[in-house]
Amino acid sequence: MYNSFSAMGQAFKSKAYTYKITVPPVNLPVSLAEVKSYCKLDELDASEDALLTLFIQSASGVFEQYTNRVLVTTTFATFRDCFEGCYEIRRSPLQTIDLIQYLKGGLFTSISSAVYDVTDEESYSRVVLAEDQSWPTDKDNRLQSVKIIFKAGYGDDSSDIPAEIRNGLLAHVCSLYENRGDCCQSSPATFDNLPNASRIAYNQYKIRSLIGNTWRC
Repeated sequence: MYNSFSAMGQAFKSKAYTYKITVPPVNLPVSLAEVKSYCKLDELDASEDALLTLFIQSASGVFEQYTNRVLVTTTFATFRDCFEGCYEIRRSPLQTIDLIQYLKGGLFTSISSAVYDVTDEESYSRVVLAEDQSWPTDKDNRLQSVKIIFKAGYGDDSSDIPAEIRNGLLAHVCSLYENRGDCCQSSPATFDNLPNASRIAYNQYKIRSLIGNTWRC
């Protein structure tokens, strides 16, 4: 029943597209040493390293959801149901489009990079058809028949991330560490529990959207 996109097109017209992480970041956006120095902890004491790492990952996740940006280089895969004149990639900053494939006879076939161009945007970059080019016409008529694999993030290392973001993350991690166990009564959806220093830093890089704070398509 999933092979007839024409019969189900309207039902899926406004759906939020998913972005699956295929290769996670290899480094943290701030190091344990930086966190310990910021929080005035003994750098030689490793007894809470696992907890601090968890707080770094938690703060990073909040930053990415709040700003709609990716910190450290991450590889994603996303699917579309049909060929379009433009694909907006809602992970920022976009580094590279590694591959665009489409289903042909039930198998994914790669499209030459000469067929499309990629815009360089401050917010969401786009994949657009190159001049005098066209998408293949032999695509299978089914859902998720177009696959885009790409990399997004500021870079491979924490040093690639803007200093304001890293300072905001350090303040955020330190707040999580110092207030662990507290029960926050604010709504997570509004990010009311962000430290002021972190909020100020994050707001400089937040991608504003008419549909809210979270990635939708």
